[in-house]
Amino acid sequence: MMNLKNNTTGIILFGEHQIIEQWQALTQGYSNFSVCRNDKELSKFNANEHIVIYFNTNTRRAIQTAFKIKRKGFKIIKFWTGTDVSNLNDLSFLKKTFSIFFLKRLIKLHLTNSSWLTDELKELSITSQHWISPTPLYFDAKNTSHNELAAKEKIVLIYSNEGREWLYNAELMLKIAKLTPQLKFIFIGNNALKIIDLPTVPLKRFLVRNLCPKNSQLLLLWTRVFLLFQLCFL
Repeated sequence: MMNLKNNTTGIILFGEHQIIEQWQALTQGYSNFSVCRNDKELSKFNANEHIVIYFNTNTRRAIQTAFKIKRKGFKIIKFWTGTDVSNLNDLSFLKKTFSIFFLKRLIKLHLTNSSWLTDELKELSITSQHWISPTPLYFDAKNTSHNELAAKEKIVLIYSNEGREWLYNAELMLKIAKLTPQLKFIFIGNNALKIIDLPTVPLKRFLVRNLCPKNSQLLLLWTRVFLLFQLCFL
């Protein structure tokens, strides 16, 4: 596992995505970490003393951003999360070939948030490393004792988005919800996923919210949701 906190080189977290905000929260107190929102702020840093790490799921914009950063002389780390790999794979053969060519030459190091994404990128001839990058919620849950968790209401947060239910196993999540009446499920992010799709399940067990990522994070922190990830593998 790569530990950027122990790196003596300056690390610039570049962009305005929620992931950048999470990284900023996780790296508070470490002097080698800085946050840049745009190119103008980036110009204030010495390219010989810093590495830029960024995130973008759109292939074209990811390449454009890498060009801008590279032009200023910085070495670049790109963080992959899954949607970006899928978007790259969805391109036509010619666009995919050129995109991979530029991504491999512009970016110094590719990091993923899971081992299977590393395998998927390997199939695209992109060498990457699996980097465990937990969110602040992870540490919040980690610092909670077993007895505290056991006493809390068991809530499972399910995220999906319209048209990509297959990616998030939305159908499987609905089946699990029917089989586990002892748990409360909160479905977010999908306008098409309605509770009327579950006529045999009491409606009071379900809270449907259409939330932006920022509000979703607030919901997580407010309710201290106990995420039962293992349900995905039942």
